[in-house]
Amino acid sequence: MIKDTLINRLHEEFGEPTRTTKKVEAWHITNHFGFVVEVDKPDHGEFANVWLPHPFDSIEMPAITLQVYPQDKGRHSNTYSTPGLQRGEVVLKLKITSQHDIENLVDYLKP
Repeated sequence: MIKDTLINRLHEEFGEPTRTTKKVEAWHITNHFGFVVEVDKPDHGEFANVWLPHPFDSIEMPAITLQVYPQDKGRHSNTYSTPGLQRGEVVLKLKITSQHDIENLVDYLKP
């Protein structure tokens, strides 16, 4: 399933998550940037939801289906303790549906 493939790939690239709960795995890359993968939903694993900080300036996002969550819109509660995803921050929710999406995401996240 895509969700398991994504999580395995992120472990390979970024090591063990900074924080793991029943609902998410979170990586804190810097004091201001982290990302979260939902592990509790969807149950079928055919896609994965990834939460990222909204990009700064003219940083281009990979071609992955995403939603922008404004500062005042609620989101997965286990995202708030990750750098860049705190309350009051504009964030992105990406829907990872393919191996191509996984590689695009990893390329975006790598320094």
